[in-house]
Amino acid sequence: MESRRGLVPSRPSPARSLASGAALAAAFSSLAVRLVPSPSFLGLSLLAASLVVASLVDLDCRLIPNGCILAGVAARLLSLAFAGASGALAPGDLARLLARSAISACAAFALLSFLALVMDRILGGASVGGGDVKLVSVVALHLGLAKAIVAVLVACALGIASWSVSRRVRGSEGRGDGTFAWGPSIAVASWLSALWGDQAVAWYLSLLA
Repeated sequence: MESRRGLVPSRPSPARSLASGAALAAAFSSLAVRLVPSPSFLGLSLLAASLVVASLVDLDCRLIPNGCILAGVAARLLSLAFAGASGALAPGDLARLLARSAISACAAFALLSFLALVMDRILGGASVGGGDVKLVSVVALHLGLAKAIVAVLVACALGIASWSVSRRVRGSEGRGDGTFAWGPSIAVASWLSALWGDQAVAWYLSLLA
């Protein structure tokens, strides 16, 4: 894996600002319908904002800012603290949920790091950046490992489709430096997994039964 640095984020165009606002509005409203009243709504709403910012920076710089990673972690801790303070979770349940979230994030990081190294070796170059791995790990911190894996699969499908369209439109493999911004695909896939990841996991497990 390698970090993708070197550019400074450009000033967002009106179209990009409008699209970002619409994406946040869609995320907040859909999460509100699915999760409110729920302490997890607070954490996932803040995560959605972090994912949008990370996506915008990634499109310009091919970089996931560490600030977005830290904001996502803080969002999870804040939602758990709110759940404990409001009495939605007993202290014992809160501790177990915190431990489960941490284990999911660590497992996602280890799994994706290994897969990235394998893909780097196969492709002979960087497949995904370290920031992408950390971003998915933060998603696992919020959603759990199973739904994070769903998000990764969806992100791969969205990323491949986006790359194919971009290559067809521009006649190249991206912006010319061989890199690809995975942030937007991860953001959209994480939103879909937050809404319907449980159903996707249940469907898959039913195939194994």
